[in-house]
Amino acid sequence: ASSVAGYMALRENWANEEARKAIIENLLPVIIGPFEEEVAFWRPVWLAYGPEAIGEPMNAMCTRDDIDVTGLTMPALVIHGGDDHGIPIEAARKMADDLPNARFVMVPGGCHACNLTHHDIVDKAVVEFLDVD
Repeated sequence: ASSVAGYMALRENWANEEARKAIIENLLPVIIGPFEEEVAFWRPVWLAYGPEAIGEPMNAMCTRDDIDVTGLTMPALVIHGGDDHGIPIEAARKMADDLPNARFVMVPGGCHACNLTHHDIVDKAVVEFLDVD
C-alpha cells in the first residue's frame, strides 16, 4: 500500500516542474542505475512528459487487481534486473514460480530498465526463449 501511495503522490506532484525534476532524479537510479549515457538520454525525455502523459498510466498501475497467472500454460519468460529496487526480485521469482511453464532470468547489475542497460543479456535470453537464430 505504501508503494501505491508513493506512486499516487508522484502523479499528483508531476505538474509542478520543480517536483517533477526531483522525482526524476530519484527515479533515474532506480529505473536506469549508474549508466550515465542512458541517464543523460532519459532525463530530458521524462522532463518533457506532462501530467496528462502519466496520469492514466499511474491510475491503471495503482488501481489494477492482482492477476492470477497459475492457469496460464503457454511458455513465459520472466526477466528481472538483479539491482531492480522498483519491483522486488521476490515478486519476479513468484511470478515465474506461479507460471507453470516459465523461465526466469535474473540480469546481474540490471535495474528496472535492464533491457536498455544490459541489452546483450536480455536479447540473448529472448532469442534463446524464442529459439531463433
